Amino acid sequence: MTNQTDIQLLKKLGEIKTQFFSEISKSIIGQIKVLDHILIALLCKGHTLIVGVPGLAKTLIIKS
Repeated sequence: MTNQTDIQLLKKLGEIKTQFFSEISKSIIGQIKVLDHILIALLCKGHTLIVGVPGLAKTLIIKS
């Protein structure tokens, strides 16, 4: 890969991330940091443990 190709891929990834947050923010409000961490875990093919008090939309985030 060339540097130009890498730059194009990073721009495309940024666009996809923006679209992801735009769509999911329609149903999840105020959880941007949590969504960012979940996206990182998905891209790394890792696991995420989501804990918190009831009412923080944990189940809704996972179903989304």
